[in-house]
Amino acid sequence: MINEQVRKLKQSSICELAERACLAWAERNFNDHHFYCAKLIGMKSAFVGVDCQLVNDVRDSLDRVDEFCASGAKDFHAWAVGQACNVLKVAA
Repeated sequence: MINEQVRKLKQSSICELAERACLAWAERNFNDHHFYCAKLIGMKSAFVGVDCQLVNDVRDSLDRVDEFCASGAKDFHAWAVGQACNVLKVAA
């Protein structure tokens, strides 16, 4: 079991890698995109049997990366803001 402080650090790393993967995709830098996705997949594998929340966090992050790549959007940050707005609309 991972304590909360370590989990937050790992979650921060997951978010950073997912963002870098999306930015690399937007820049059409597919080698870097693959590198960051591979790191995320490695993290997911490492967390299996150790912390199911982190496994889920990586899975969800990879899902968001896939959504961004499939969206055809050119600007990751604008896309992310749009996604956040959609979540807020649904929650309202």
